[in-house]
Amino acid sequence: MRISLHPTRRHLARATAAAGLLAAGLAGVAQPMGLFKGTNISWPEFNDPPNQNQMKSLLTSARVEPLGNGSFLLHTARLETYGTNGVREMTITTPGCVYDMAKGTVSSSEPIQVRSDDGRLRSEGKGFVWRQGERTLIITNHVNSVFHLPPRGAEPPTK
Repeated sequence: MRISLHPTRRHLARATAAAGLLAAGLAGVAQPMGLFKGTNISWPEFNDPPNQNQMKSLLTSARVEPLGNGSFLLHTARLETYGTNGVREMTITTPGCVYDMAKGTVSSSEPIQVRSDDGRLRSEGKGFVWRQGERTLIITNHVNSVFHLPPRGAEPPTK
């Protein structure tokens, strides 16, 4: 299964992620990114101008362990995607995954649950890759999906 959202250019807010890690109180002194370890960590990604103040996505984790080379093992992770209007579009949850900052990917062989905020899509499976720059999610195994389509001629719901 492949879920593609609105294609946009890749823009990873590394400085914001580093600031978020520091603000979370993970280190009393500055350390290289690969040494950070902690709980309740967030990595926001922002849109390009003119919507640079709107989040494109927010990756959060209850516990983070560094793996080196800009990669982190995330425990109880959640990824939310947002439209340029700031409205949340989709939420992805998994018990564990690896975030590779250099590649801009989140991947795992763990279970995944996906739901769109408009209620039209629910999907689950085991194993996935999220490509941040492409805003593409690929669920690799045991995929079960439910799509709720509006009746013919019905107006789509607005938020």
